[in-house]
Amino acid sequence: MTMSAEDLTTLTIMISSTEVKQVFSHALVPGLDCSVAVRISLKSRYLCCLAAHSAVDSLSIKSLPGPLPQVLSSQLALYHHHRIHPKLEDFIHTLSLFNMTSTPYQPESETPPPSTLPYPPVHRDKKFIALSDWDGTITNRDTNDFLTDNLGFGVDKRRAGNLNVLEGKGTFRDEFRTMLQSVVANGHSFPECIEVLKKNIKLDPGFLNFYNYCKENDIPLIIISSGMAPLIRAILSTLLSPAAAEEIEIIANDVSIDPETGKWEIKYRHPTSGYGHDKSQAILRYKEVVRDDGSRPTVFFFGDGVSDISAARHSSLLFVKKKEGADNDLHAYCIKHEIPHVLFSDFDKALNVVKAVVNGEKSVDDVLANAKDAEDH
Repeated sequence: MTMSAEDLTTLTIMISSTEVKQVFSHALVPGLDCSVAVRISLKSRYLCCLAAHSAVDSLSIKSLPGPLPQVLSSQLALYHHHRIHPKLEDFIHTLSLFNMTSTPYQPESETPPPSTLPYPPVHRDKKFIALSDWDGTITNRDTNDFLTDNLGFGVDKRRAGNLNVLEGKGTFRDEFRTMLQSVVANGHSFPECIEVLKKNIKLDPGFLNFYNYCKENDIPLIIISSGMAPLIRAILSTLLSPAAAEEIEIIANDVSIDPETGKWEIKYRHPTSGYGHDKSQAILRYKEVVRDDGSRPTVFFFGDGVSDISAARHSSLLFVKKKEGADNDLHAYCIKHEIPHVLFSDFDKALNVVKAVVNGEKSVDDVLANAKDAEDH
């Protein structure tokens, strides 16, 4: 593989495979043994992967302007060369799912994707924040999967679309829109979908306890969903209460309904992002907060599936739901890309861990270390 003259005008640094693992929080594909030529552009603050070579463990960072964490905290852009080696392609795909690009091989701009919908105010004075996915995490089943499997084009096509996202062959935004369009194409109105879900969807058995604990301990609980807010509030009003449905903050997409035909479609929060709703943006708003005492809030994130990939690397403590007989795509993704996480089967199990952190009995590092040991054995 060759580098252009333009590539050579910027600083090139050689980093061994071991150091790359450390730099990217173990983001390397397991078994990949290579050193990487990394270009750092001071002007654009981009870190680009340019080439892969056989492993030379003695190589080290030769020169780096400014502290490495500062550089890595900036936006990453991954350079995709048309003559790329398959192993490097896998590596770049991994880094692209570091959630610094919207889709594999497409560099992300330095600015966040524009949001078509407003965000609620940030809770700047809170020590702990709980952010949770909705579908399949707070609920016992994914509501949109249920609609697609039963009212749309069915489970096989829906699952094929999910796998396309995991394999980098398509974006979540496009595959998810196609799923929902199949429901509309079969003549099902939005109000009908709401009623179907009210009859078939239940809350995680421990969620009510978790919700009450957060209220009692002044911990904001915010739903971060790739679904549609009106649908979520309608189901919450039935499963919890109308008051709770209005009280809980929801950061999600919206829905657009044609008043004449009744046909509906999803209105994405981030239509220019491959995620449709880039959940990492909600988390990053809290990671940037500095409280009055100089500390930063501890951000818990709970998720289970493909739509949570964009958020997986950004929380202080990631809880991954694993259910018997479910797709468990987020768990598979975290295993493949070695993302530290805590498994939980229901919110009662997660609550025990959250309490230990909130009460100061365990640090986030302690929890993650224990979780890794438990999963390894």
